[in-house]
Amino acid sequence: MATELLAGYGEEVITPILPCPLSGYGYYLGRQADAVLDDLKVRAVFVESDERALLVSADLIGLSVDFCDRLREEIASRFNLPFTHILISCTHTHSGPATVPLRGMGQVSAPYLKSVQEKILRATERAFAGREKKQLRWNADKVKSIGYNRVQKASQPLDDLLGVIVFEGKREKIYVVNYACHPVSLGVTTQISADFPGRLVKEIESQSSRCVFLQGFCGDIDPVNKKEGGPGSLSEMEGYGRYLAQAVLNLKKKAELASEVRIKGKEKRVWLPYQRMDIPAIEKEKKRVWERGCRSDSNFQRFLDEWEAEARAKFHQKEFCCLRNVPVNLLEVGPVTLVGYPGEVFCELGLKIKEWGFTFFTTGYTNGNVGYLPTRKTYENRNDYAAYQAPKIYDTFPFSPEIEEILLTATRELVLSAG
Repeated sequence: MATELLAGYGEEVITPILPCPLSGYGYYLGRQADAVLDDLKVRAVFVESDERALLVSADLIGLSVDFCDRLREEIASRFNLPFTHILISCTHTHSGPATVPLRGMGQVSAPYLKSVQEKILRATERAFAGREKKQLRWNADKVKSIGYNRVQKASQPLDDLLGVIVFEGKREKIYVVNYACHPVSLGVTTQISADFPGRLVKEIESQSSRCVFLQGFCGDIDPVNKKEGGPGSLSEMEGYGRYLAQAVLNLKKKAELASEVRIKGKEKRVWLPYQRMDIPAIEKEKKRVWERGCRSDSNFQRFLDEWEAEARAKFHQKEFCCLRNVPVNLLEVGPVTLVGYPGEVFCELGLKIKEWGFTFFTTGYTNGNVGYLPTRKTYENRNDYAAYQAPKIYDTFPFSPEIEEILLTATRELVLSAG
């Protein structure tokens, strides 16, 4: 006899008190939020059948692995579910507060992070209390993409697969949506906003349903309105949200009913090696970046000076050879397998995973955010932003090109061990 499926939804508003620093888009811009275009929220779906699982999505640029680990441990203890069955993801909006250390992109507020932790717990409590009998339907199909590959400056490669899980009951439907595109369609602004994922959710909610957006592997995907240096706009952001919401509702019409929903979660911790630099290499790199940037502004100078100082200090730390304790998570919910990586993952990694089976939904910024996770080939271009400049924002040294194989191997091992 099949185990009864239960699911519940909970949410909390996490809009910060104004004014507050905004994160993203550039170094020491001093962006301050002076208005709220739409509230930031944390949303949770608690699922129970033979086991329990929790899916959380926060309208934030990211959270650290340490923050997520502590929170997952507390949730696991409080709600009696395995640590590996908890997925905490961020949508990666660039119109929200700093919540993970990014050099030159806003100070992280400890009190605000504490409130985020409390509200994730509160949303989880609401989802747990609201569990009711559900059926699971799912679908996934390619849609006309709202994005382009900003690294290749072309329409390909792209992950244009839109994935949908629907927990359907007598009282309400809960949609879980997976799609990959950087949420920067609004552009540089002084308004708080969840960008297009927030508008997508709002459209689904207008159908008397609930919705959780899980950002995909979008490290190299920007919305098409950013092509050729477009500034972004409110109308374009709203248009993307409406378009994707309608695509979700169309997929729901042909969604497949799962005859049985079993839950299984596994996780591996990997070490990602750095390309460490000695002192002469650090000096050479600083000069190269400065000359290539043709910058004369004091903000960029400050950014490079701070990076150089930290790089020099870490060169003398022998243990600083790799980033340890990086989680790779696999969570099966019935016919769908969610693969979570903690960073800005290039879509090509997701495409390779999806070649293994059509039921993989790939989620970035999941259980942490350690920075960009590009392909091996990306590192051949010394001027690539994700491979060589962004590491100066997230940490100090770039990752080694072999991280692609490390991550995919760990994922493959999880898939094979799950049977």
